[in-house]
Amino acid sequence: MHGWQWLLLEGIPSVVVVLFVLAMMFDDRIAKAKWLTQNERALLERNIASDNVEKEDPPIRKILSSPRVWLMSLIYFSFVMGL
Repeated sequence: MHGWQWLLLEGIPSVVVVLFVLAMMFDDRIAKAKWLTQNERALLERNIASDNVEKEDPPIRKILSSPRVWLMSLIYFSFVMGL
């Protein structure tokens, strides 16, 4: 067999595993996840609900006045300019 044929032969199991994992984990809600037990689903739903209660979107003025945001922006800008 040629090199490219061996490459295809070795890649087939990986593709099959990926398709299997996607089929098992492709659920858009926790309640529909077949791979979780009922207790795990309930726990995750409670945790997400409690996290969402505490969330609030800060105003843009508060975000832009944060020194941490400006420092991270400067670091990112320097990194990109160095590249």
